[in-house]
Amino acid sequence: HKSAGTAIWFEEAAEKMGVDSMRWVFARHDPAANINFGYGSADEVRRQFIIPLWNVYSFFVTYAEIDQFDPKTPAPPAAERAELDRWILSELNQLVAETTNALENFEPQTAARRAEAFVESLSNWYVRRSRRRFWKSGLLNQGDNGGDQDKPAAYATLYEVLVTLSKLLAPIMPFVTETIYQNLVVRPGLGHESIHLDDYPVADDSVIDTRLTDVTRLAMRLSSMGRAARSKASIKVRQPLATAMIKTRSAEERSLLKQAGPQVIDELNVRDIVAFDADSEVVNFKLQANMPILGPKYGMELHNIIEALGNADAQAVAAKVDAGEGVELEGYELEPEEILVSSEERDGFAVSSDAGYTVAIATEITPDLRLEGQARELVHRIQNMRRSAEFDIADRIITYYQGDANLSEVVQAHAEYIRQETLSDELLDASAPTDAYSEDQNFDGIEASIGLVRKA
Repeated sequence: HKSAGTAIWFEEAAEKMGVDSMRWVFARHDPAANINFGYGSADEVRRQFIIPLWNVYSFFVTYAEIDQFDPKTPAPPAAERAELDRWILSELNQLVAETTNALENFEPQTAARRAEAFVESLSNWYVRRSRRRFWKSGLLNQGDNGGDQDKPAAYATLYEVLVTLSKLLAPIMPFVTETIYQNLVVRPGLGHESIHLDDYPVADDSVIDTRLTDVTRLAMRLSSMGRAARSKASIKVRQPLATAMIKTRSAEERSLLKQAGPQVIDELNVRDIVAFDADSEVVNFKLQANMPILGPKYGMELHNIIEALGNADAQAVAAKVDAGEGVELEGYELEPEEILVSSEERDGFAVSSDAGYTVAIATEITPDLRLEGQARELVHRIQNMRRSAEFDIADRIITYYQGDANLSEVVQAHAEYIRQETLSDELLDASAPTDAYSEDQNFDGIEASIGLVRKA
């Protein structure tokens, strides 16, 4: 209120919040409810939506400039692109259809929140899982990528997503989208003078694949649960493991697991996944009577129920209780709340269960797996050093290392992987020269001195 001194003047809000943030705060809000307008809500919009969108755009521009991507070059047909590309294009066109319908029915909050969910998937699944595709060697449009269409397809897909998404969001967020459009469309001589003069997107139903949507959502859920199991066991994701055992809710979802499997294997950094049917394969269940309820209800007969619970199939009873169903035991009809179910992970597993899904990670780390995990950790340390040394992402380097026998074993076993991931032309077991960027590293019991030299 102006009289209470709590008003925020428009000029001040526009300067501090940014007008696109202000517009999005109002667009995403249900008009039937009170709105808490202020710098906090605008900052949340920037942090959770606008900055992730801008980061995706910046990622694309950075690599497009390095690889000389030309949007005028014909893109590989959508049907011939990788599953990850076909999935995000399917999601994009579903978003176009849903956003158009929402705006035509005066429901901007539905459109805004659906766009937020899409950008979350775009940033944290598509771009994250596609990074390696953009890192591949070979420039685009110069015929030296060996006929591999995966990298051109990745560029074409992300370009299409960013341009279409910008047009879709332009009525609500006119300035950020205009900036993106000017660089991606107007600058290379495509499209109109402004995004606000271009046609609004129309959904292409031919690329919408609902099965692929189901497959990817299943992969996302299982991967999240698997990471939770890893965290419970205090095992970093960089440490490879042998197996993840997975139980889905239905036979239909189990059939999707074959297609979702490669994504889950990659996300969880395991060698293989195995489907299983009963939680009892990875956990032990224990049944107890809920005494405060059953005591007053059955009195002297309570000991019969306790004995029946001790003789029952704990897995079957636990499944019924989890489903909210009653249980019949030796003539007694027990409600779900009358039985207390506890579980304990079997040795060698870390387990995460939720809403009928179970993911169990085999926690044994063999010497071979440990070496691979140490190689991944070494790569992570070198990548951080590259950033600290302010090397360009495309700079080739020479890596010098010194340490104990364990470090030498790691490098010898995974030299090609380390070179490829860190853009190291050479890995030299020697003291770093004086002009190198050097750090001492300590990880997983390995002490190492690492030096990086940028190649001219």
